[in-house]
Amino acid sequence: SRVRPPDSIDDLVVATRAAVFDLHAREPRPFSLFGHSMGALIAFELTVDLERSGGPTPTDLFVSGRRPPDEPHDGPRIHELDDDRFIDTVQHRYGGIPDVVRNEPDLLALLLPALRADVRAFETHVPLDDAVVRCPVHVYGGADDLHPSPDQLSGWQRVATSAASVRVFDGDHFYLTTSGPGSSGEALTADIASKLAGAAVECR
Repeated sequence: SRVRPPDSIDDLVVATRAAVFDLHAREPRPFSLFGHSMGALIAFELTVDLERSGGPTPTDLFVSGRRPPDEPHDGPRIHELDDDRFIDTVQHRYGGIPDVVRNEPDLLALLLPALRADVRAFETHVPLDDAVVRCPVHVYGGADDLHPSPDQLSGWQRVATSAASVRVFDGDHFYLTTSGPGSSGEALTADIASKLAGAAVECR
């Protein structure tokens, strides 16, 4: 039987927290967290959990393509739609399902349970009360992204105790997947690398 994919942010945070503790126990060194879209929400809540518990904590939190985590989902719950409408809606909002997968029923059948579980996780998530992070927060997004729009990104400052940086790149929700000289994906990587280099200097 197939393993049921996790469908709550809490379950995903618990699993990721265990991995962080395991890695840090075997190789204790400074680390940072990066999350895109739902991954940004997981990275944020994991950082909150680590800072509150006194465990190993990230030097920086990098988040991308996600509205501020103190804003609950306020739209229709698309994870409850039938398969065809669910796929069409996800594709319209995010454009994240490659044509090669959409046109191959067997591949699509393998992807759908995990994709639906991911969408359910963030649509049913209840934001943490008064949750803030102490480490620096760096926020990224695509200029043509609608979920979230670029003007929503500054709201991450509400959950950061220090100044949160915001940078918007050319592209849509998946701006970070572009590659090559001058691409948004390359510019994102360079920006993160420069901030990590600064964090490494501060840790010395």
